Amino acid sequence: MWVMGIALVAGIFLFAACGGGGSATTTAPVSTSVPVSTESPSPTVIPSAPSASPATPAPSAAEEPDDPATGYTWELAVVDTNGAKPSLAVDADGNPHIAYILEAMPGFVKYAVPNNSGWDITTVSTGYFYGPLDIQVGGDGTTQISYHDHDNEDAAYAVLINGQWRVDTIRHPGHDGWDNNLAIDSSGLPHVVGIDPTQFGSTSGVEYAAFDGQSWRVEEVGSGPLPYEFGSFIALDSQDRPHVVWFDDSDEDLKYAIKDGTKWVVSTVDNEGDVGRYASLVIDSQDNPVISYYQVDGNTSGYIKVARWDGDQWDIQQVDKLEKVFTGFLGARKTSSIVLDADDNPIVAYSDEEVVKLAVWDGDQWLIETAFTSDGIPWGQQVSMDIDSDGGLHLTFADVASKSSPGVMGSVMYAKGTPRSSSSASGESPSASGTSTGSSNGSLQGSGGAGKTVSSLITTIEPDPDWQRGLARARFSPRVWKTDFSRHTVPYSEILAGHPKRDGIPPIDNPNFISLASAGDWIGELEPVVVLERNGDAKAYPLQILTWHEIVNDSIGGEPVLVTFCPLCNSALAFERTLNGVVHDFGVSGNLRNSDLIMWDRQTESWWQQLTGEGIVGQLAGAQLTFVPASIVSFADFAETHPDGLVLSRDTGFDRAYGQNPYVGYDRVDQPPFLFDTNVRELDGRLSPKERVAGFNVGDFAAAFPFSILSVERAVNYSLGGKDVAVFFKPGTKSALDGFFIGDSNEIGASGVFEATVDGTKLTFRFENDAIIDNETGSSWNILGKAVEGSMAGAALTPIPHGDHFWFAWGAFNPDTEIYNGAG
Repeated sequence: MWVMGIALVAGIFLFAACGGGGSATTTAPVSTSVPVSTESPSPTVIPSAPSASPATPAPSAAEEPDDPATGYTWELAVVDTNGAKPSLAVDADGNPHIAYILEAMPGFVKYAVPNNSGWDITTVSTGYFYGPLDIQVGGDGTTQISYHDHDNEDAAYAVLINGQWRVDTIRHPGHDGWDNNLAIDSSGLPHVVGIDPTQFGSTSGVEYAAFDGQSWRVEEVGSGPLPYEFGSFIALDSQDRPHVVWFDDSDEDLKYAIKDGTKWVVSTVDNEGDVGRYASLVIDSQDNPVISYYQVDGNTSGYIKVARWDGDQWDIQQVDKLEKVFTGFLGARKTSSIVLDADDNPIVAYSDEEVVKLAVWDGDQWLIETAFTSDGIPWGQQVSMDIDSDGGLHLTFADVASKSSPGVMGSVMYAKGTPRSSSSASGESPSASGTSTGSSNGSLQGSGGAGKTVSSLITTIEPDPDWQRGLARARFSPRVWKTDFSRHTVPYSEILAGHPKRDGIPPIDNPNFISLASAGDWIGELEPVVVLERNGDAKAYPLQILTWHEIVNDSIGGEPVLVTFCPLCNSALAFERTLNGVVHDFGVSGNLRNSDLIMWDRQTESWWQQLTGEGIVGQLAGAQLTFVPASIVSFADFAETHPDGLVLSRDTGFDRAYGQNPYVGYDRVDQPPFLFDTNVRELDGRLSPKERVAGFNVGDFAAAFPFSILSVERAVNYSLGGKDVAVFFKPGTKSALDGFFIGDSNEIGASGVFEATVDGTKLTFRFENDAIIDNETGSSWNILGKAVEGSMAGAALTPIPHGDHFWFAWGAFNPDTEIYNGAG
């Protein structure tokens, strides 16, 4: 409860002519009888260690070419705003499958696939996990995921069978499965590689696990002791032989191993400086390995390199330089990802905190494209890529909105790159460089691909350069928040701490519902309920429950919705919970603005103004929730209109005095609003502060209909913003903010606001003989906009989102509102 005195109250293309790179000179092969734990100096059937000849560096960047058929047209979508370290695989039909993680206690592994309007997201497992993870789709279409289970101190493997996830623990002594990767063989069986690290006292290093259909077999590859952080990777060739790469931190070299028969044979790929971190591996059509990896050049800079075994030696090329690579526990992981096109030409995606780039080998040179540029929020320095049968590229990566133990968190992205040659051939025209065509519900966003930023997907405003000064003077505490306070649409001076801590007024996340008959045992006929109707379903949310919780995260008619009630403003409003294709969960921040509830979402910890639905602070500042029409009416009116409707149950999981009013006497006209700072904003004196008004917006226009007038006229025909509107009033509904028991409170009535047309026919209304009647057909209508008698019985008016607000709140957020002064 609020503590009150009155109550308990993309890319610029660069031509990097690398020539042949630095070719290895060692050609003598190593016998397969070499012991696993020793590195062979001279392989026969596997790649050998190169000499230390340097790779050829990329030359200076050239201008963007004039040829419009070069490069890729990128489309971008946000998969989820609460995740990290994603991995991607494309199935045989070209559909992307994404797995991602939340490194928290508890955290999760989730799985996402696109649908017609956004993403279908399911939870694979919950617990204490660490990434990176990996995902693959087998030839039979079976989706499989590997990750590190920190609780069980092992690698974990999940497979999707008949729509259900089956999770296995790959049990082995040690603390296994760090930096793991997954490959699927021709029989559909998984092979996993990971690190059993020195941080937990192990000397095993790289471990390989294979499933034979019955059990897992785990063995050491022969790396020697290794820490986690720098990655490992596995790929299978046409004979299902595993190839593995990793970084040897002792020698600072890139290592490679192949299992030929029963033995692992280890060799060095590149020993030029501190080289080999975050390697990615693919096998070409000749069963030769191709590797992308990172070479350190400075504290935050280094080179992306590619090494390719040509059958005799390693061909090593320096591709491009990254300038903003940050390492450590919360730093870089899979900074590059490599695939091969239909001609076995390598394509590399790579990232630091500022850019996601692409390098394409055309047979003579590297074509380098900056696909995406961060806009204030750093990228996670990890990228995963796959290629479909049409040559389209599919990427996933994430930003990092917060860095704190146990892990990073941000928004998971998906991008699809179509070769511009394909777009040109089909007559498509890329949009202008660096622009976005827009999207809804997480659909893809198109761009020309040149320097594309994703700020429009994450936030609609730029950071405030002076935000720290404003926050230092704020009258609330930012200490427990991971919110991006650099982005805000309102002055911090307008936000006040309401004294309950975050979710001290607990939202209802898993609401239960009961029948009308069951609810009738404890709710009075005239008690107020918030009514929602969606896709044929109808629900009532009693204010005797909402006064204690203020927020219900629910779904109705198959759509996730947010039902809210701010007792301090008497504002009952509902919204869609899906934003940019992601379902958000909301809570009570404990802060107020103009006395109105400020909500927060758990995915980004952005703050939202309840009365307007606008994001005001954080990553989603400037975003707008979509209103869902909701009305406060009596329980009897709901029951009469929806005899099959459902009612929110008192079985909430919380022990509260439902039915009692924790805001006794708050709606008295002589009581001022609680925590409305008149030094920041004066009260609008056109009406008494606690006068109830039916407030609504049509486009940029706002109107307020005082209950004192509506209670007399009962039906009003009005026009706002060019739209014909009908406003209804019915007496009887009780206040939730008057007496000690809501059932004993004063009757204050209820309003409804509707479009005044049905099937294109305009209607006008009058109040006569205790009924609201339309002048065109003489049919009678109820407070919820349903025709109950006459030729139009069964018809329904389209509701306009509105609220029965206290005037002080509506006027504060809508200072230019019209006020209805009565007929004549």
